Order: sequence, then structure tokens, then C-alpha cells
Amino acid sequence: MPHRPVLLVPDASWFAGPAVIDSIHGARHNARVSLLVQLLARHHGLDHDSALALAAAAACHDGHRHHDRDDRGHGRRAAGWRASPSPEATTFSWKASSAPSGTTL
Repeated sequence: MPHRPVLLVPDASWFAGPAVIDSIHGARHNARVSLLVQLLARHHGLDHDSALALAAAAACHDGHRHHDRDDRGHGRRAAGWRASPSPEATTFSWKASSAPSGTTL
């Protein structure tokens, strides 16, 4: 039986600034994308570890936006942050839980 998707809510410290956390590309958006990527991974037959790796990338993909408009380079900044040796980027402090039915993100 496949694993249930895990809801990964990124920590506030992952974001470029406080205004972005609750924006359209903020924590809730990143959590939704991390959940959806796991469902797509399952549909395409990826193993659980691969699905979680994709979910981790999805959970931080918009974290280094400066604003919600056309922010060119935000993906590169997020990838650079994740690849950096900083404690924030290497210590995953997200909230991991199975998404209860009826959860709205």
C-alpha cells in the first residue's frame, strides 16, 4: 500500500521576508505544492524517498521571493539557499503531518 502524502509546512525562517510568508506564494502555497507533488509522484510510480525529496524542494521553491509579482531569479535564489551550508537550509524544521481530510490550505 502506498504511503499517505505528508503535509510539509515550511518554517517562517525559510522565507526572504515576513511579508512573503502569508502572501499568495507563501507558506500555504508551498505546503499545497509539496502535497500535490507527492500525489503526482505516486501517480507516476516514484518511490517514497523520491516523492519526499520532491516534496522538500516544493516546500521551499518560492521561499526566496521578494514579492508576488514577476520576481525573476526567485527559483535560483531558493535553490542557492537550499544548497548553502547555513543551518536554516540544512535543518528541516517543517511541520510534518498527514493531512487530515477536509484540510484547507
